[in-house]
Amino acid sequence: MLTELITLGTSLFKGYSAYQQATKYNEQLALSQQSLENNYRNQLTALSLQQKQLRAQANQQIIERKLQSYKTQQGTIAHTLGMGASGGGTLMALLGSIQQDTAKDVGIIDANLQNYLVQTKYQQAGLATTYQNNVSQLQSQEKNPFTAALQGAVEGMQLGNQINKLIPEDLIKKFLLQTNPTTGVTE
Repeated sequence: MLTELITLGTSLFKGYSAYQQATKYNEQLALSQQSLENNYRNQLTALSLQQKQLRAQANQQIIERKLQSYKTQQGTIAHTLGMGASGGGTLMALLGSIQQDTAKDVGIIDANLQNYLVQTKYQQAGLATTYQNNVSQLQSQEKNPFTAALQGAVEGMQLGNQINKLIPEDLIKKFLLQTNPTTGVTE
């Protein structure tokens, strides 16, 4: 009877302890996963802000370049008219050249913007892949508390059996044959 109690006690204790440890471990994993998610969202937000800033900067550069072009065109027209030039072909050629240079510069600014936006799409995809891999890794480390409790109980039974082997048999008999103080009967 004493040996069974020892075995049962160690089994219950180890099982409950393993259950608690697995539960706490899973709580830590959940916190880690929440931290990963927050980090992922922050990185996506930062990329989104960079995209918005670059778009605004590119739009500003395009506006400035077009304004510069208009000023140059106006200066060319005023200069040509002030010189009293009668050849409209030369003036039109100059204006066409200015417009062509402006269109080329605006195209370069736009192409650079598009390249950056494609690059950030790849960065976003990379972040998503890394996030999913990290979440999967955390989920694979999750422990089932009930399986841990069962395994702990088995280990507790083994420990209880080892303890029982260490207790001398005559001590067990002495414990079992103690006199009950209430009844005075040896049991």
